Amino acid sequence: MDRKQDNPGDEHIAFLEREIRILQRRVKLQDTGHIKSAINTLKARMREIKRYQNGDPDWYDEYLTGY
Repeated sequence: MDRKQDNPGDEHIAFLEREIRILQRRVKLQDTGHIKSAINTLKARMREIKRYQNGDPDWYDEYLTGY
């Protein structure tokens, strides 16, 4: 991933936060594991963006990279 091409900002984080809130309202006790997975993925992406913005050289999130 090229940092110059992938430079998300605060608007992107705000969008992801709104999406997470919407999905959290849809979670039920059963049969919504796919929604919970989506929420976890979006939260991991937000962590990546925040690390990237702070200049962290290891900004990739372990949840999304698999290691």
